Amino acid sequence: MLLHSVGIDIEMTIERSYLEAGSLTDGLLKHVFRNTLENYQVELDNIKRQFNHDDLTFPEKIVVLSFHD
Repeated sequence: MLLHSVGIDIEMTIERSYLEAGSLTDGLLKHVFRNTLENYQVELDNIKRQFNHDDLTFPEKIVVLSFHD
């Protein structure tokens, strides 16, 4: 079994709110997911034949809760 871990380290200046880091991460992950779905469908189909699973879905707009929520 192949296991690969990926970490994301973000260094940035926060101009207005800590939510900027969340927005950046959201955009990055959506880009990676879309790119993977668009360009690696053959590989994803091969994986799905070996390990049956539901297709990846993710919302266009994420739910952001405030600290107080």
